Amino acid sequence: MTNQRQLRRIVGLALIALAVAGFGSVYSQPKSGDWKVVVNFGEFTITVSAGGTSITTIKYTLTGLTCGGSTYSGGMTSSQTPAWSIANNQFTIVTNLNPFSSNEKLTINGTFTPAGDKMSGTWSANIRGTICSGNWGPVGPATSVEDEGGLPRQFALEQNYPNPFNPTTVVSFQLPVVSMVRLVVYDLFGREAAVLLNERRDAGVHEVKFDGSNLASGVYLYRLQAGDFVQSKKLILLK
Repeated sequence: MTNQRQLRRIVGLALIALAVAGFGSVYSQPKSGDWKVVVNFGEFTITVSAGGTSITTIKYTLTGLTCGGSTYSGGMTSSQTPAWSIANNQFTIVTNLNPFSSNEKLTINGTFTPAGDKMSGTWSANIRGTICSGNWGPVGPATSVEDEGGLPRQFALEQNYPNPFNPTTVVSFQLPVVSMVRLVVYDLFGREAAVLLNERRDAGVHEVKFDGSNLASGVYLYRLQAGDFVQSKKLILLK
């Protein structure tokens, strides 16, 4: 009996490994256009090139960056030739905080998801030898599917992030109109594993946190139904 349990566990881990390999083998170029990031001291926007291979411009506005005994505010736009490259869905931007001083640098490191639709990372400021740093994201492209009023133009279910995950991940979706929403996680046998949402939601972009602490490692499906719109995606719990 013990041998059978061990065999089932080995087979299960092998299936997860194959699924993870399948996810890792497909990398899309990041979506082109502007990506806006809000941090506790302001915001910055990076512009991804049309081919998704580089970052051509970074614009930032500081509303209260305190580091090294000084507080910084104001805005600046930087570009570079050649542009900052995106390799393996990762990038590093180093630019001046102060155009008149080479001793005040802002560094932004970022990583895009395999689907190229989300990014997150770290920032650090070097103020005359004093380093201040933090995390940012995940965020999506600022020029995605919004109308002039800031609302999505269409229904959409996004890939959960992070994926694979342990034990929590975030599922986001977009609603162009007020809708009755049902968001459910199923195992590969079609059995209901968790109900994340079953309520009316306003138009807009929504996020739901999924905690898989009580579930076994494996591949699961999450399904969004909002009115007549139905879409499913795959997620991987890897403990």
